[in-house]
Amino acid sequence: MSQNPKDYYNTTDYVPSSSSSGSGDAKPTTTTTTTSSGVVVHKPDQVTASPIGPPPPYSPPPSNHPTRSTATAVPMTYGALGGEQQQQQYPSSSSSNRHEIPSPAQAPPRNQKNKKQKTLSQRLKKLFKKAAAGSGSHGNGDSSDDDDDDDDHDVPRVVTRRCKRWAKYLLLALFIALAVWKYSDLGSSTTPPPLISCEGLSAVYWDDLPHELAVEKNIDVSVEGKVTGGRVMVHRLQQSGDSGSVQARFRVAPPTALSSLSYSYHQGRDAQLSIKLPPQESDVCVEVDMDIWLPEKGEALRVAVPNVEVQLLDPLENMDLVDVHATNGPIHMLGAFEGKELRLKSSNGNIQLDQPVKKADSVDLHTSNAAITVDTITSKHSIDMLVDGSGSIMAQDLIADDKVSLHTANDQVRVDSSINAATVVIENSNGAIDIARAGGDVASFVAKTSNAYIQVAQLQTEKDAQLNLESSNGPITAHVTTEYEGTFLVSTSAFSTAKVEDVKNQLHYDVEETSTKQGYRSKRDKGNLVAKTSNADVQVIFDV
Repeated sequence: MSQNPKDYYNTTDYVPSSSSSGSGDAKPTTTTTTTSSGVVVHKPDQVTASPIGPPPPYSPPPSNHPTRSTATAVPMTYGALGGEQQQQQYPSSSSSNRHEIPSPAQAPPRNQKNKKQKTLSQRLKKLFKKAAAGSGSHGNGDSSDDDDDDDDHDVPRVVTRRCKRWAKYLLLALFIALAVWKYSDLGSSTTPPPLISCEGLSAVYWDDLPHELAVEKNIDVSVEGKVTGGRVMVHRLQQSGDSGSVQARFRVAPPTALSSLSYSYHQGRDAQLSIKLPPQESDVCVEVDMDIWLPEKGEALRVAVPNVEVQLLDPLENMDLVDVHATNGPIHMLGAFEGKELRLKSSNGNIQLDQPVKKADSVDLHTSNAAITVDTITSKHSIDMLVDGSGSIMAQDLIADDKVSLHTANDQVRVDSSINAATVVIENSNGAIDIARAGGDVASFVAKTSNAYIQVAQLQTEKDAQLNLESSNGPITAHVTTEYEGTFLVSTSAFSTAKVEDVKNQLHYDVEETSTKQGYRSKRDKGNLVAKTSNADVQVIFDV
């Protein structure tokens, strides 16, 4: 006999029930039909009296539902298959028979909320989906739990899309990090590798120049002509009796330009190395890589090389002269200096002193369109720091017996600690002047700028000092010593305020107006103070 229960209705054993005729009062028959194979089959017009409601069509009654141990012995019918599917879709509670199949009337809707009966995999999917949503959850934060089951199949697609998005962000961050690493000094060391500006141009080394030249005491190195790039490193030998040297390598392209290079070298206590290269307008490439080893007893160092970076790596003490010129290249002094004269000159390159100048007769720092940054400088006579064009001047302490002179434009001048000198001159334009303290035996103090502010937190001077603070379109604030005696003029333009205060109340006014205060303090002595600006307020306070 066929295993399909529907085939029964095509046999002669099938007798239609009278209830199928349509009487609403007809009582359902309770007879059952057993096939020749012993399988009990319910006809569509038969109704079971089970208290849990009628079974699904063509399925055996719940009491006769096969157990797992006998499932293989009973042919799988359409009703049994449907019962198994419904049992998996809607698990029964712990109080019911584990083999009971809920009737269609009892089965919950497919999309009904059923949080307590979620499987572990469903909960994990939900948690994973929330974690994957991440920062984007605020845009759909109002979605209810009703969509959890229906949206589980979307988790792989959502996660894939968000993973692609995060992958793009990670790649972008990686490119930015590589760019910062390449174009900043993050990846550089104190001793950077030589520049390879002639790379790819069939460059060759200049073999006529000896790789090493001996230096007995002092050294003077000069390079004239076209230099494309490179570096010069200055070292100081620490052991007494060690001989110094100059180790230089030049790469030239094209090779035919080698014939236009020449050098001269004079040995002795004052060694001189002079190198001449093709002129600036020539179409050649010349790269310099030079190390200068100054003996421990050396007292003079002169270096003049264009278009290269010069680094003074070691402390230079007991020096009569350090004179470095690096046209279009920076000068970086990493060690301290103690000697007589320190002269560093560049153009379009920064000058930076990381360590103090402990003792000097004079210090001269000069560059253009670049910054000067120093630590502490102590000089017997003068400190001169000049920036032609635009560039900042930053210092900790500037101490000189005679004069401190700072000149720049279009950037700030800032001294974080103090300036001590008989004469202090600070000139700027379109840049601020910010001095923490000017003290000692200051007899003359001049600070001038335009379109920016002037601020002197402490101005300790002699009692008859000459003080001049001038700006335009920028405010002025100065705290002056209470030892000052002499005249004062504090003024600004109309609609701005000029203010003078004295903690000792020793002010005498000749003119007392909103924008002008003029008179003398204590007595009319040799001291003279002028603080003038326009289109901004000016304030002088005697409280130091």
